[in-house]
Amino acid sequence: MELPETTPKLPIKVKLTKPVKHGDSEVTELVFNRRVVSGDLRGVFLRKEMLWDELMVIAGRVAGYPPSVMDKLDFEDAAEISRVVMSFLMSGQEIGSEPAG
Repeated sequence: MELPETTPKLPIKVKLTKPVKHGDSEVTELVFNRRVVSGDLRGVFLRKEMLWDELMVIAGRVAGYPPSVMDKLDFEDAAEISRVVMSFLMSGQEIGSEPAG
């Protein structure tokens, strides 16, 4: 999946190559119906190179799945999902080297 270089168009669906169990059901895709909001970032330290745990926390919050589901994702699927999260985080304006003013 190629991600846009600007604000992502919603919804973004990531079909899992390896579905995971969630209770009595099976998760076959994660759907991102909205952009990241400030509450999704609570407790997450934002930096240029995000930690894996933080990306999965944000992804789970936006897609509506608990950490127990995110922990079971196949690495290939999780890597694709992390790209989606990064596309949200990187879609804002560039930060300049000089303060605004």
